[in-house]
Amino acid sequence: MAAGQQEQTVRVPYLRLVPPTPSPRERRELQPLRAVVFMPPGTPAAARWTDACSDYIQRRGYRLAAVVGAWRDVIQLVFGDEADVVVVGRRDQLPPDRIPRVDVVVEEDRGEAPNRRRPKRLK
Repeated sequence: MAAGQQEQTVRVPYLRLVPPTPSPRERRELQPLRAVVFMPPGTPAAARWTDACSDYIQRRGYRLAAVVGAWRDVIQLVFGDEADVVVVGRRDQLPPDRIPRVDVVVEEDRGEAPNRRRPKRLK
């Protein structure tokens, strides 16, 4: 930084900074993550998927906040700071036009044919 310039702080809306790793004492005082289960209406075998999501929540040590059927309710719970994690049974149960949009890097379709040949061995 040049002489005479001051450092400026820029606020970024809706950005949560990750706190430093808590001490063991602070870790004991932390609350478990709150999970919301998204189960869209008309899901085949919805009871089975709700049970699977509940089992997942229990295995992960989360606390169940709600089970909802509308994505707007998920958004209200997450941004209202009433839930930390969204749990779904399968990816296809998520609405395709959801906001916030979620992209999964390993599921990216690049339109390329997979490389089925073995790589050349360097000598």
